[in-house]
This record gives sequence, C-alpha cells and structure tokens, in this order.
Amino acid sequence: MKKIEKVAIIDYGVGNLFSVNKAFNRIGVESFITSNPGEILNSTRVVLPGVGAFRNCMLKLAEADLVSVVKDVADSGKPLLGICVGAQLLFDSSEEFGATLSAGAGYTWSVPTFTVNNLIQRPIYETKELS
Repeated sequence: MKKIEKVAIIDYGVGNLFSVNKAFNRIGVESFITSNPGEILNSTRVVLPGVGAFRNCMLKLAEADLVSVVKDVADSGKPLLGICVGAQLLFDSSEEFGATLSAGAGYTWSVPTFTVNNLIQRPIYETKELS
C-alpha cells in the first residue's frame, strides 16, 4: 500500500503560508497549514516558511513552542524544506541584527555580507530574437 504524502506547512505566525499551500495544491500535492506538533511530526514532509528578520522569526518559533519540533523533524531525516528565513532557522545561529541562536538543526554556515555596492546586476533570463 502506497503511503499518502502529506506536507505540513508550519504556522508559527510568520511566513507566506497561504502562498506555499496554494503552490503545493496547484501541483497536486496534499498540504496543510498547522501549528500542532503531532500533525507536524506525523506528516511525511515538512515546510518551514519565514519572512522578515531572523531574530523575530526565531522568537515567534519559540513562542509557538515549535523549536524542539523543528529539531525533531530535522533529526528524523524526514524531508524538511526551509523557505527564505525558514531555511536560515535550520542553521545554528545568525548574526543579522546581532547574534541569535536558532532552532539548531545542526547545520553550520558562513554567509558573506552583501551591500548594494558589491552586487553584480545580472538579468534573470536572457531573451533571443526569433529569426
């Protein structure tokens, strides 16, 4: 018997929840928005969205009492997708607006600081003239 894929989108008061849910539904994947630890842990895949500053998102995740749930999902090996700041929360810490610890899923990283002056502007796509 084939296991039914269920994608839990974690609701911790931050993120583009409805856009993510709509995108999954559009491609025929069953997804649901939840802040219930049991539903998150029992899903087959998990998405951690996030929008805004790292520190604010981490505080909201802690207020929702979901830090240990995210860590448990990461430790389980279950597919876990972090979107935007949600991806950053899977690392140990951030230095954005001062050092902040995260959900600490065990990942470490170093990201260079970019300013407008050192970015190279590139087109998103190139067009070719049709002959």
